Amino acid sequence: MPHLVETHRAARLRHFLKVPTAHNRVWALLDERGYLREASPSFIAYLGANWPGWSGSGLPEPLATSVKIGRAFKAPTSHFEVKPYGQFYYIQGRSDGVLELLSKREREIASRYARGETYSAIASGLSLSSSTVRNHIAHCFCKLGVNNKVELARRLESTA
Repeated sequence: MPHLVETHRAARLRHFLKVPTAHNRVWALLDERGYLREASPSFIAYLGANWPGWSGSGLPEPLATSVKIGRAFKAPTSHFEVKPYGQFYYIQGRSDGVLELLSKREREIASRYARGETYSAIASGLSLSSSTVRNHIAHCFCKLGVNNKVELARRLESTA
């Protein structure tokens, strides 16, 4: 019968992880008692970063309390969203760092642009076309919710 248990586990995980985006990298599935049933290695790392002394199959107390009332929890370096699903709770974690929203290339281009470099200077420095640089900067504006270069510089500065 172990194969049936494993099939049930796989089906349950497919249900909760149906959208394969970056947001699914840090996740956990808890039962109604607050015990971890499944968790990504990244989720365990996030718990360790926020609660260095934590270990075990239960959540740290502040996060467990938040899960029981079905509310999101803000930890020192992370944010945890809580979604009840029947007898389970699905938790997604994410870093509060603004730069985490950007790809490595977008971070590099946004930083250079915020320091005052022109599109063409950035493009020649990174062996890209100017239009590619403009597209990356436009994506950065959208992802960070800014409208101009000054707002971008302030947003990036606040995370440094």
